[in-house]
Amino acid sequence: MSFLPYSAIFTMNIHPIAFSIGPIDIRWYGICFATGMFLFTHFFSSDKYIRPQKILFENLLSMVIACILLGAKIGYVVFYTSPKIWLKALFALNGLSFHGGVLGACVSGYICYKKYGVETMWTLLDRTARWVPWSLLVGRIGNFLNSELLGRPTGLDSFGVIFPYGDRLLIPRHPSQLYEAFGEGIILGWIMYYADYHYGKHPKFLSGIFLISYGLIRLMLEYYRMPDHQIGFLTFGLTLGQWLCICMIFAGLYVLHLLHLSQKQDLSYENLS
Repeated sequence: MSFLPYSAIFTMNIHPIAFSIGPIDIRWYGICFATGMFLFTHFFSSDKYIRPQKILFENLLSMVIACILLGAKIGYVVFYTSPKIWLKALFALNGLSFHGGVLGACVSGYICYKKYGVETMWTLLDRTARWVPWSLLVGRIGNFLNSELLGRPTGLDSFGVIFPYGDRLLIPRHPSQLYEAFGEGIILGWIMYYADYHYGKHPKFLSGIFLISYGLIRLMLEYYRMPDHQIGFLTFGLTLGQWLCICMIFAGLYVLHLLHLSQKQDLSYENLS
């Protein structure tokens, strides 16, 4: 079946290994991951809300990154592997979960709250949410270059990408990694820019908007992505990633509800004074 007047079938011939140094293989995803971490660190450190307390937040940044990475790894192990292989999966080089990374960021926020107070906690989480999309953009491009997290078959003979290094079926698939790079990187990045420009001074707002926006974007884009083979489809034909995104959306709504309550409380204090 063909709906296009021309063929748009592309073969992803780039090998996942960019180059090797002796016995060590350097993969494209590793390069993109490191680039994403560099971009996040650079933008976070240059943030105008961070500069007044730059030394404090640069110290906190190391904790945030550590918690995100640890949460991403533990999240992948818990969400996507069997308890029988948890220990093996924990020490494997592959396997990270974005939703686990979000939980890790929440843990870093709690640690910050216990040590420095609630205001510093929300500044940390809001500014992290502000700059994460650019890391996601590069990371999803890395998934594409690594021929992983494949999209669903297009069902067309005139559109799709064939992944000889990641797909034994060699059929045209949606380049869902690039869809997610555009959605989670470009679109989400613009949403966060707009939210920051107009409402960045309100604590909690960026965190809530990030959770809701990412959840909605990925919830839709997951329809073009294959479910994890060890899990498949769950209730209502949704993937585990989609159900986790629904949880993110409700969490974001709750954060905005907290913001609304705090603004009402501030208004009542002003009226009393």
